[in-house]
Amino acid sequence: MQDIHLSFRECKLITHEGVEGLFKSFEGFKSLKRMSLDFRECTLLEDEALIRMSSALKDCFTLERLSLNFSWCSLTNKGIKELFPALESLERLTSVDLDFSSCRKVQDEVFREMKNILDELPMLESENLSLKFTENFKVDDRKIKKQ
Repeated sequence: MQDIHLSFRECKLITHEGVEGLFKSFEGFKSLKRMSLDFRECTLLEDEALIRMSSALKDCFTLERLSLNFSWCSLTNKGIKELFPALESLERLTSVDLDFSSCRKVQDEVFREMKNILDELPMLESENLSLKFTENFKVDDRKIKKQ
């Protein structure tokens, strides 16, 4: 299998244990080229879910396209930063779509840091990069602009 698209949208009872179980139960993740996971409005998902996911993503060496939707989840900068090492290790990525919209605890510094990391991926083209932080009231233009 090369592609997987899973949507858990509005599964209000999913926690980090479910995310970890997903990766543990399906060894095929390691050989995927395209992965799309939608956890939109899974309001019990907190930073620990990204910690567990990051650990599993580091082994997905063949991944070329990654789409993760965590909008309306209970994430903070700490959790999102846990994705950074995994993203850095995915050198074959040509397309990235990350949605953290309405994660009300996210602050703007993480946006700039993530963009800097993604800019370093050798195969990733800027037109294939989408970072969404809409409706995050702690993100403002004064802090995300390049300094």
